[in-house]
Amino acid sequence: MVTDLMRGYVKETWVNDIDFSTLERVADSFVSKDFREREDDIIWRVRWGNRWLYLYILLEFQSTIDRFMAVRIMTYVGLLYQNIIRQGDTLNEHQLPPILPIVLYNGKKSWTAAQDIAEQIPKIPRFLKQFRPHLKYLLIEERVYSAAELSPLKNLVAALFRLEHLTRPEEALEVLGALKTWVNAPDQKELLRSIAIWLRAALIKDKQHPIILPEIDDLQELHSMLSEQMGEWAQQYHHQGWQEGMLKGKLEGKLEGKLEGEMLVIQRQLERKFRPLKTAERSRLATADAETLLNWGDRILIAKKIEDVWNDPT
Repeated sequence: MVTDLMRGYVKETWVNDIDFSTLERVADSFVSKDFREREDDIIWRVRWGNRWLYLYILLEFQSTIDRFMAVRIMTYVGLLYQNIIRQGDTLNEHQLPPILPIVLYNGKKSWTAAQDIAEQIPKIPRFLKQFRPHLKYLLIEERVYSAAELSPLKNLVAALFRLEHLTRPEEALEVLGALKTWVNAPDQKELLRSIAIWLRAALIKDKQHPIILPEIDDLQELHSMLSEQMGEWAQQYHHQGWQEGMLKGKLEGKLEGKLEGEMLVIQRQLERKFRPLKTAERSRLATADAETLLNWGDRILIAKKIEDVWNDPT
């Protein structure tokens, strides 16, 4: 997943020089208490040439925007460097390994927070400007990628993005079918299990199209059961759509009947007070909306001639 994240969404040529076979999760014992209390943070490291590159991935699973994300990133990067120094994992000549901070955001609203802490510090005198901190994070915003862009990609992160932003439940079947083809090596069994557990929970929590599935931790079985649920879901919504159509038809019929009744009342009042209506005037009445009919009904009471009813005195 981390390899696909880097290869698919960090559009830099130096990514080609990374030895992804060396990719390893930084153990909890390496991370300070400040990091261990944050369940949404993941720290990996990978060999880049002859040195380590640290990937600090902050998973931002919230729809609200953290205005001071740049400050958080600066704090966490500083803490990570402190731990690297404490563990004696610095480079030659006491240099520090590079860190790529990534904010993976899956909210529905567009991300508007500053991506560099320098952007949040106003203009200052030239002398102070040299001391202004600069630290930028890489923002990967899921919502900007459409299903049309993601579906052709043989990329696990692209599949994750599609699953997190389903526009219709049937899309889950399409993604699962692709995942079964991509992820079929024996050493990827745990990944498939994690995806199955996570997807089941996501489908159950979906407020628009909730799908109830039994506890399951196998992607193949999940795909089969989801296919059955899709059939039931389709029948349910087809029936519900038919019922909603009937109800809508009845309501529209009632409204049309009510409107026609109001039109006939106004026509009778006009002819009693003034004269029989001309063909054009009858047509005008028949095509008027409810508000217009109401206004004409009010004007009949004070109108001295029929033209005063049609024309707004204001």
